[in-house]
Amino acid sequence: MTRIWRSVWLGLCLWGVVGIVSYALPTLKYFRVEALTTSSVKLAWETSAEPDHQQFVLSRSETQVNGYQTLEIFEPQGDASHGARYVYTDTLGLVPGMTYWYVLESMDEEGTLHRVHDPITVTIPLTDPTAT
Repeated sequence: MTRIWRSVWLGLCLWGVVGIVSYALPTLKYFRVEALTTSSVKLAWETSAEPDHQQFVLSRSETQVNGYQTLEIFEPQGDASHGARYVYTDTLGLVPGMTYWYVLESMDEEGTLHRVHDPITVTIPLTDPTAT
């Protein structure tokens, strides 16, 4: 009987601790990427809520799995019950014909990064889309 009560007590304590340190990710409506020219990419996202959120970190890589470098850090424009729209234009050393991956992460109040969307990808065109 003592073991049962000890297990129940331990389970309740662990459940309480997990509840205290849980983190609610920002609710993302969309995360999009579009090649504008041979040297610029537009990224945009919108949230419907941003609880427990300190900042967004936008990063880019030439591979999907690793090598991500931070492009920009965004202070929250929304809050726990309201979202916001964000736009960023990447012009940092893009090479026509190359494919790039972008990832969006949220930093919680303790400084831990949480991925809020799977990586999205874009291939830079060899010629400007508006060129005739």
